[in-house]
Amino acid sequence: MCYREEGSIMAAAVRVLCIDDEPELLKIARLFLEKDGIFAVETLTSATEALEHLDTNQYDAIVADYAMPGMDGIAFLKALKAQGNTTPVIIFTGRGREEVVIEALNNGADFYLQKGGAPNAQFTELSKKIHYAVSRKRAEEALRKSETEYRLLADNGSDTIWRMRLNGVFTYHSPAVMKLRGYTPEEANTISMEQTFSTESLKVIRARFKEETEKPMDKRWRDQILELQLLRKDGSAVWTEVSVQAIRDEVGTVIGLQGSTRDITERKRAETALRESNKKLSILFGISRQDINRQLSTLTENLRILQRKQQDTAHEEYLKNISGAVRNISGLVKFTSEYERIGVKESVWRECHKLVDDAAKQAPLGNVPVKNDLPDGTEIFVDPLVIKVFITLMENAARFGGKISTIRLSGGESGEDYRIICEDDGVGIPAAEKTKIFEQGFGKNTGLGLFLAREILSITGITITETGEQGKGARFELVVPKGMHRKSFSK
Repeated sequence: MCYREEGSIMAAAVRVLCIDDEPELLKIARLFLEKDGIFAVETLTSATEALEHLDTNQYDAIVADYAMPGMDGIAFLKALKAQGNTTPVIIFTGRGREEVVIEALNNGADFYLQKGGAPNAQFTELSKKIHYAVSRKRAEEALRKSETEYRLLADNGSDTIWRMRLNGVFTYHSPAVMKLRGYTPEEANTISMEQTFSTESLKVIRARFKEETEKPMDKRWRDQILELQLLRKDGSAVWTEVSVQAIRDEVGTVIGLQGSTRDITERKRAETALRESNKKLSILFGISRQDINRQLSTLTENLRILQRKQQDTAHEEYLKNISGAVRNISGLVKFTSEYERIGVKESVWRECHKLVDDAAKQAPLGNVPVKNDLPDGTEIFVDPLVIKVFITLMENAARFGGKISTIRLSGGESGEDYRIICEDDGVGIPAAEKTKIFEQGFGKNTGLGLFLAREILSITGITITETGEQGKGARFELVVPKGMHRKSFSK
């Protein structure tokens, strides 16, 4: 029986047929693969039925189980190829024996993927395999056309298409290399491997070359997918996902490599920021528990004193202490709850001027005005909780700065960095406390404000220091490193 959601095939770019004798697994596979809208999935529970179905239906890729009653995945694969059907096939099964893998690949399977493990990771990997199998199939079809048609496809693609000899000399780059690396295709063809890849990525490539040359010829360079850092013309580096496949002569000897390169800088940046965010979250919970315990100790001790001195007129002071401790506990719990909700999200680009305006509206400043002199049009890559950093800086100035007349924010580029200054004209901070104010527990209230501000900023590599002069006001300087700031696209 074939399961299909009406309208899904027309709406998606990649049509996928999944074959497995377990209907529940097919439902899960379809749910995961269709969630991003890239794939439209149909499912069948029989390989025999699938062969009949394929007589009148076409797909971009087929995912087949190995162990199925009647006709297994290998028999299905052989029958499919015998009919001349060149649709990419991925064997997706719980069997992990080496002989099964070899038999599947020898009979024309594009990939072999073993079931098991976390569903999200498993189907993410399957999604990648489908993507690259389909990409390779489409590339092969393009290569069978005339050179003019191939170059028209390559020259207008967003990914960089390339070819190289086995000695590391590039023979072709599509025009997309100009956007990716700043080189013209002609320049990119003349650049050495050492000038193309970062030191660490070059080590990865050389190790992979050694590994591949030790394999039998027919097993070499069977669709490699690598994450590599390429060097731009301006000296900066860009993270890319590189799909590599062999160019073979008429007898199957590998004579070169070809592939596509895609910019994944945003993805890598988000992954790094998310890892750092989770690390900071663990630190936060540890800190919060310590502070809550300290406040609870204060509450308990004051209650004991109150119980011993029930007739003492000083009991109002103890009640006041208890009330204050309870407020502090409430504040700590509220903050950790808020951070748990916001801090685990991926970092985002925020426009600086608007960010400061939003913070000023939320900060309890009384009658203290905020002067926002940050120029329009600059975005910084930050944790979503960054607004709390600016609220903390403004609130601290208003509460502890003495008789201040204004809080001013300014900034601009400084070499490759971008600097943001938050300053006031209050009493300032003593020289001996300039670094201590960022330590856990230092200062008034919970002592968490500036400590957490620094931790939130550090998630994306932003630093914060106090550079003001006591008696003339506090001055906080935020340094946003290269790659974490940019001009707004709308500007």
